[in-house]
Amino acid sequence: MALTAPLTSKPAPGHTGIAYDEKSKVVHAYYGSNDLPGHMKHLTDNQNQYPHNKQPFDVLPAGSKENRKKALDGIKTQPDHARDEKPPNFVKHDGKSVTVQSLPKKESSKHVFW
Repeated sequence: MALTAPLTSKPAPGHTGIAYDEKSKVVHAYYGSNDLPGHMKHLTDNQNQYPHNKQPFDVLPAGSKENRKKALDGIKTQPDHARDEKPPNFVKHDGKSVTVQSLPKKESSKHVFW
């Protein structure tokens, strides 16, 4: 994930955004109900069902699509909706604690993190 400029402060509680810790080279992604209510609920539901998904995740190499193939196999897209995987498809995870929900495309197409 490439950031054009380091963002050093995290967003206010409940707000969507990113913060880049330049010292540790870690990007923190925040889901908030202000901008991504469906994604926030899905993230919370996934973490309640699979508490270990609250751990930090490593980002996969660019172009990796294996997680998405596995998670979305056999799940159809509804009109004006997108399939949302938690944990996100771009992170390394065990593949056994993935949930997929259909969320409004308007919300899913915001590309808030890059």
